[in-house]
Amino acid sequence: MNLSAVGGVILFISAMLYLGVVVGTMLVAPRGALLPIEYAESLVAVTPGPSLWDRLGFWSAVAVVLIVIAYGPPLYHLHTMTRFPSQGFSPF
Repeated sequence: MNLSAVGGVILFISAMLYLGVVVGTMLVAPRGALLPIEYAESLVAVTPGPSLWDRLGFWSAVAVVLIVIAYGPPLYHLHTMTRFPSQGFSPF
């Protein structure tokens, strides 16, 4: 038996059950008054920290540096290889 078909049937059944729960919740859920959102008060006066931590550009630069550190050496190695170590072969 084809396992892909079994997986597709299981995925389809789970998607239908999920949609049934979502639609059922939208139609049957009690509609009450919206409660106000309560926020906690700080016990200690908040002192402003360095504004560097609140900047999106700083964190974007950190992310780019980490990506270069992670992917740079393997990509450099692939770029400098003169040929791939495996000989070509025909799959059929």
